[in-house]
Amino acid sequence: MKYRKVFINIAFTCVIFLVIAPNVLAATYSCGLSVGDEFVLETIQADKDHYGSSYDDIMNQKRKYGIKSVAHDSPNEEYDIGLESWWVINKSEEFGSEPNASFTTSVPEDPTKWFWGRIIVLVPVVPYLLAYNESLSGHNTTVKGSTFTYYYPAPFFNTTGYSYTYDTSSGFIVNTKTFGLSGKILYEMGIASATIPGYDIPLFLGFAISAIICIAYITKRKMVRVKRKCDKI
Repeated sequence: MKYRKVFINIAFTCVIFLVIAPNVLAATYSCGLSVGDEFVLETIQADKDHYGSSYDDIMNQKRKYGIKSVAHDSPNEEYDIGLESWWVINKSEEFGSEPNASFTTSVPEDPTKWFWGRIIVLVPVVPYLLAYNESLSGHNTTVKGSTFTYYYPAPFFNTTGYSYTYDTSSGFIVNTKTFGLSGKILYEMGIASATIPGYDIPLFLGFAISAIICIAYITKRKMVRVKRKCDKI
């Protein structure tokens, strides 16, 4: 029983290492977006008291972004990402075939040169946000997972701060919240519909290797038992 517990601890350690190691060992940051990627976000919740007569309209909103181009600007150590955006429409409506606006945003490879509130971060996302957060001073900010939160020193128009959550695969924003007094959520917008994510390779490898180790361990134990029985015959 003691050896079994030791084995289980080793297996879980392997999983944790394989999940964390790619982020820890990553020396550079890159863009996780590809041309043709599209993101549709919609209002998830809103505070009726805060928005009053505009509440119904705000709750019925959605917007769309598309990735038109991705270019690595080596001299400036940044990625220039061409974006297309569609105006906010009702959830029951369909977006037009052509975007309403096109623009380019630059995302620095150096996290300390990033600025909170942008809709794109580079990957791996979590180390990027942590590095940026560590570079700040005199600000009340936090990073939990792929969510960056900024709080104002004092309430600003009844808002106290914002949070931004980014997709760990692409680095695109997938959720944003506006906080009111006492931390109450005044507004939240996020991905319109749930999607089935692809396998996270490090996590998948971790479980696969652990499974192999488990099978090998169980097989070996059975062989030992069979051998013991044979020796007694």
